[in-house]
Amino acid sequence: MVQSRDASSIGSYGPGVAGSVARAAPRIKRAVNGPLGRRIALGGAAVAAVAAVVLLVALPSGTRQTRPSVTAPPSPRVFVPPTGIPHDCSADVGTLLRSWLWSLPRGTPASPLVVDFPANSCYLVNESLYLRGFTNTTLNGRHATFRQAAPTVQSIGPLPTVSPYCGSDIDKESGTTISTVPIIWWFEGGCDITITNMVIIGPNASGVVGSQNDSGIQLSGVQRAVIDGVTINNVDGDFVTLSGLHEAANSGSSFPTTDATIKGNSFSRSGRQGITPEYVDHVSITHNFVRGVAASVIDLEADSTGGCACNVKVDRNTFAGLASYLVAGITGLSIRHFDFTHNRLVDGAQLKIQLAPQLPSSDVVISGNSGSTGSTWPWPSVGIAYWTGGDSAGPLVGVQVSGNSIPAPSGGRPFVRVGKQASNVGVSHNVISQGNQSTTLLNDGGASNHACSNRARVGGPAFDGPC
Repeated sequence: MVQSRDASSIGSYGPGVAGSVARAAPRIKRAVNGPLGRRIALGGAAVAAVAAVVLLVALPSGTRQTRPSVTAPPSPRVFVPPTGIPHDCSADVGTLLRSWLWSLPRGTPASPLVVDFPANSCYLVNESLYLRGFTNTTLNGRHATFRQAAPTVQSIGPLPTVSPYCGSDIDKESGTTISTVPIIWWFEGGCDITITNMVIIGPNASGVVGSQNDSGIQLSGVQRAVIDGVTINNVDGDFVTLSGLHEAANSGSSFPTTDATIKGNSFSRSGRQGITPEYVDHVSITHNFVRGVAASVIDLEADSTGGCACNVKVDRNTFAGLASYLVAGITGLSIRHFDFTHNRLVDGAQLKIQLAPQLPSSDVVISGNSGSTGSTWPWPSVGIAYWTGGDSAGPLVGVQVSGNSIPAPSGGRPFVRVGKQASNVGVSHNVISQGNQSTTLLNDGGASNHACSNRARVGGPAFDGPC
């Protein structure tokens, strides 16, 4: 049975009730000229009456005054999982919990759906909590834990009838039965989704070799989503995957995840990537702590050619520990308007960024980042239209690498290496400790690429001339 609470008793799920603000007429007497030149004292109410008469006289014939419309504040519907679903991790409840979530009404802008989990509860979910076409929904964990011990591939269905991608009538799987990999929270389509205040713990099993798709959270073609205040540990796949609508053609690249924010989270130990924004437009990744990634911390890559990682901003995060790549963009995506700014690299984290996309890409900013460990392994700190396998297939135009404070790479390798397909690359105003002019920029591209005003220490002379 669905349990719910009256939303009026819960003040934390929406704006407060808008109250009317009365404007009292000023209690100031004003003197106006009356008949025969006499001065008549009028109170505030009389002044208002006179003004109203003047206004009515001034209005054109047939003109009617209208009052501005007032939009009622949202009235959330709040639901709590039934007590019959064990919430002490004593039994696997993946199927029960998913079925209950499917039974809930759809959220709307006027009446959003809020799922309140019992505070500090624990749900054992070995299967995927696959939610298709959910709208205007907040999952408030209230510090609940969702634990996966034995990841299980499961056939689920028939799927509820819904067009999953908001604003589109695409629907390939309503009424069908599908096989789901055990991504713990998986949203297929939908819009206006918030995931907050929960802990997700994976099995810490075989990672890349075995269950590499078992991410903590995956958004597939979700529009307007927030992941906030979530802890994800020990997952075998990514912490968070942002992709296109899974059931669409071309891997969903035409139905991307859009307007997603990942903020204020703590992520530790993933078996594959950290955060993967592959088919996306407008993603903000900010104020997160990320440690212990097996492959790429930020992975701008897809398994097929096509689509775009567009308008991705990675700003003011803390990245800890060594990973194969800090940022990788080597496979078939186009990368456009990517910012990697003001991030801190600690505990041996290295600025290892390789952007060598197969499709035309542009407008990259790598700025204001700081760390204390130079990059190792046989590559530069930053590769633009270049990676250890050579030059990119697609052109990369317009890159700014500036204001970073990072030690020079080991072995005399360049701080930035630019491939033949790169143009309009500027490397400037960086503090590269142990650096010198010969190690700042290795340019295999054209004359539009340049380096200037880079220093070996704060306040020191520029070893490659002023800009």
